[in-house]
Amino acid sequence: MHRNEIVPDHLSERIIGCAFRVMNTLGSGFLEKVYENALAHELRKSLPPRRRGQVSASRSSMRSWSGTMT
Repeated sequence: MHRNEIVPDHLSERIIGCAFRVMNTLGSGFLEKVYENALAHELRKSLPPRRRGQVSASRSSMRSWSGTMT
């Protein structure tokens, strides 16, 4: 392996795979929000069950943090 060679990790592979599944399933022509929602759904499905709780806890803490910025 060379020093400057890029080696994708498992998380990157999972995200890219979800993005390709969304694009191959929906095709083109939708508004960006449709793709955003579909990608979020695919990412949620791809996480193992024990990690899903960690993600939603992080999301709720980010909501409370972002609320203090306004």
